Amino acid sequence: MTSSEPTIFLELRRLLDDVFETHSLMEFQELVDSYRSLIPDDISILFGIREQKWFGDSSDDKEYLLFPFLSFYISNKKAYFFKSGGRKEIVKHIEHCKSQSYYSFRSRKCYFFADAPTEFDHEKLFNLTKRIFITYYHNCGNRSHFLRSVSSRFVKEFWNEVDVYSWNNLQKYIYEKIGISVKIFLQKDEIYFERDFSPKDVLLPCETINDEFRPQDTGQFFEKNPDLSNIFYSDQFKNDLLNSIQRNNQSFGSWSGIKYLVSSFQKQYFNHFHQEEIRGFHKTPYIICVYSSREELSLEKVFFSDTLIENYIATVHEVERDELLDDIDDVCAAYEIDLSETPVYTRDELIDEYEQLLHQIFRNQSIYELDADVTVRLFNPFSRSLDLLYSSRGHSAASDVADSLDLVTDKDYASVVSFNKASSVDVWHKKKVFNEISKKKMLGLDLTDEINAQVEKSDYLRNSFGEKGNSILAYQISSHDVIIGVLEITSEDRGSLALASQLITKIARVIGDALRRLELANDRGWLTRMQFLHAARHKIERILDQVRQSLPEVADELQKILRSAAVSEDPDNFGDTSMDTVEGVTELIEKMCKLFPNLSEHEISLKFFPLLKLKKISIRNFYAIQEIIETLASNEKHSKFSLDHFEVFAGSKIKSDPIILISYRPEQWEEPKRKTYQICVSPISETDGTFHYGLFLLANQIRMIGGLALSANEGPSDKYNLCPFGLSFLLPESDLDV
Repeated sequence: MTSSEPTIFLELRRLLDDVFETHSLMEFQELVDSYRSLIPDDISILFGIREQKWFGDSSDDKEYLLFPFLSFYISNKKAYFFKSGGRKEIVKHIEHCKSQSYYSFRSRKCYFFADAPTEFDHEKLFNLTKRIFITYYHNCGNRSHFLRSVSSRFVKEFWNEVDVYSWNNLQKYIYEKIGISVKIFLQKDEIYFERDFSPKDVLLPCETINDEFRPQDTGQFFEKNPDLSNIFYSDQFKNDLLNSIQRNNQSFGSWSGIKYLVSSFQKQYFNHFHQEEIRGFHKTPYIICVYSSREELSLEKVFFSDTLIENYIATVHEVERDELLDDIDDVCAAYEIDLSETPVYTRDELIDEYEQLLHQIFRNQSIYELDADVTVRLFNPFSRSLDLLYSSRGHSAASDVADSLDLVTDKDYASVVSFNKASSVDVWHKKKVFNEISKKKMLGLDLTDEINAQVEKSDYLRNSFGEKGNSILAYQISSHDVIIGVLEITSEDRGSLALASQLITKIARVIGDALRRLELANDRGWLTRMQFLHAARHKIERILDQVRQSLPEVADELQKILRSAAVSEDPDNFGDTSMDTVEGVTELIEKMCKLFPNLSEHEISLKFFPLLKLKKISIRNFYAIQEIIETLASNEKHSKFSLDHFEVFAGSKIKSDPIILISYRPEQWEEPKRKTYQICVSPISETDGTFHYGLFLLANQIRMIGGLALSANEGPSDKYNLCPFGLSFLLPESDLDV
């Protein structure tokens, strides 16, 4: 038997090489058959893979998990396998081997029993057998399956056992249950790769963040963790930290007797919206985990810990975003109830309510995490400007924030560019631009198109406070399908705000929808208080019977109006969504010629010519335009209609989302300055005419279909505080092509 030993071990080593270098799927039974063919007839073997048990009773052999599907025994040149769930059968075989005094060897990953001649090298046989099957265990997916399974169990146990979810409790759970010390940090900003940077300047310990997400003094944290404080001053740790962040993986090393490992987490997600500018991959902020010990660091424990932390990050991130949207919805609902019960009179009052709502929204902890200055601007169709509504720095002179940005002359402002181009604008900090250029030059690489674009933007574009060189992210605010303003965040400390694009996209969307909700709630408040014509229809018809006796023609005309005024749209068209633009424009021209017989049909046609840019016009907007024309005509007795002051625009404002804009300024008619802001917002009762009621109902109808109806004074007031005013009606055509 001694003479054959070298041959056996040589063949076992060859089998080990095959298993070590394989990239193909290999069945366990196939490997055991190859192994069995090399074992002499007079040797019996019991072998199996095992792992440390992380949960449950840990006494005696029960501290290990035994895997029946990775266990076998060989006897009389035949191989036998265990059934799934056959732990008891394995234990029985182990006890039998012990009773027969088999040679036994055990390691953390396997157990081995052999019945072989005394002169045989049992230890060498064990070592080669162990290497063959543990290599198979690692290479063919079973080991990773075990790690994922245990990691999932830790995740489940954490969420079940911990009462209060926090970074502190997460770190405590990992230390007590997994047995490894970890400190978790938020990345304050991209690292600028400067020689003199300090990790303390760019990493924020998560446990120093209180319930309101306000970072506390980190000095005490480092006093309590002197080993970490010492590591952070090490140049080697800085390099390892940079490598981990750049490669989004793990880096490890040791310094002054302290072993450490750095894990970084950054997720990519794909945004898919109808605006092409914001499609593509975006990244979440980094979370940095630093493991440290003066003893050994178990990669297995690091894996379990990383998996739990990654799950915690994903869960908390999702929960916080959902809570943000829920909080905003709750705030909006409260304002809706108040406005429905106590509607406001003027546009200024409504915007004040909206501004208060924004203050509540931007106090949310998820938004506070942005650590940036925020401004919200709304479009003013009369002055063609973006007017400041909210600023995190306030409205004082010391804040240096521009109250109004002209869409024509202020094109060096990021918010103006975002509004005019109907797209998000991302500007890097000048320091980041410089560092990106330096890195490319150092590596001898050409500048990318993105870097070249950022060079131009960082030199040219300003934030809302007039500052250049800061990082900026501006995103358009839409109500329904109409751009009504811009949300901008800016920072002098962060290299780029692109990481916040997903959050900003959601916030911009919900605050745009919030304004529309407030407008409609205010409309409901007034509509429930108005005395409608049809509510008193039975009384009017009785009066008509009396009128008909003396003025039958007048009575018939009133009866016709009464019967037709309930629904302006022909019920036969209810199933249609659009109509041919030429047909619609022709009907509108005919309608206007009938209402204003003194006007030239040619001049009226020129006014409606811009509508021909649209291939089709929606039925809803066709009737809305008719209502606008009829409402303006109803004021003819107070102020002669002026075609010169009537303008129609049709075109694209959000690429695939065209709009229709109609503006008008009544000629030779002035109103008290206060009323100019009340028109279209609430019915004005202290007037003899019905024009103001009609404008309110018209504005309500337009808001119901997702549009805007605004009124504003267009000049200085006279000594009687009277001033001219203008009207703007904006209709979305989101379903149609330009």
